[in-house]
Amino acid sequence: MAVLSHVGSGLVVSVPHLALPFRFVTRYDGTVSSDYVEQDSHEEIMHCVEAIIRYERGQRPEQPDFGIVPPLFQSGLIRTEPIREAIQEWEPRADVDIKSEISSQDELLQHLTVEIADDTSGGINA
Repeated sequence: MAVLSHVGSGLVVSVPHLALPFRFVTRYDGTVSSDYVEQDSHEEIMHCVEAIIRYERGQRPEQPDFGIVPPLFQSGLIRTEPIREAIQEWEPRADVDIKSEISSQDELLQHLTVEIADDTSGGINA
């Protein structure tokens, strides 16, 4: 049964999921609580994908296989396939398109773009 008691800033959330990064917000009625998003929304899926990308594999003792192997000291473009595989393993709801490109300002920097398909708008950038 859906719970409709989680109301904040005029947004009704029936199945709340903690927002990432974790933060506190002041609600319209002046109360302070943790921020949340609707579970199974594109925003929640995007937060989950971001968590996978930000965790180095082995960083979470309770789930040592969670996250990605950091692409440090790789020559050439960042290999996107291991990142895509980690996302598919830990967040199968996400349909992702990952692109890697060398920075136009510094050839030693690379930009990694992860787009999450959205059935309604065509994509959400993470």
